[in-house]
Amino acid sequence: MKCDLVTVRTQDGVVLHGAWYEGQLDKPAVILLPGAAVNFYSGLGAFLPAMLAEKGFACLSINHRGHDLATAPDPINPRVIGGLYDCFEDCIHDISAMIKFLGDKGATRIVLAGHSQAAVKILFYYR
Repeated sequence: MKCDLVTVRTQDGVVLHGAWYEGQLDKPAVILLPGAAVNFYSGLGAFLPAMLAEKGFACLSINHRGHDLATAPDPINPRVIGGLYDCFEDCIHDISAMIKFLGDKGATRIVLAGHSQAAVKILFYYR
């Protein structure tokens, strides 16, 4: 299974970090979002993406801007983000950028899966 670390830039300029697991284009691709103040490489993100990829499903395990408690500004992401600064409605920007990333990879069917607060963000996205 092939896995690459990736960055996805949202419409409002936030850079989100994640892992891209390639899969078969005839199967749905999965976006896996961590819960509030968690990140893409712990919790479900530590094992579920690899399990999905082994079954042929592409998976983007990725942080939303509410990941971890807070980030330090850096040249890639000068804006401080994290659970302490999360504006719930901004999930629209995050999820839209993630879906675009998968579309650019050739995905035509996409499943959104989230743990804890991320599940609520997914429902809000679809409102």
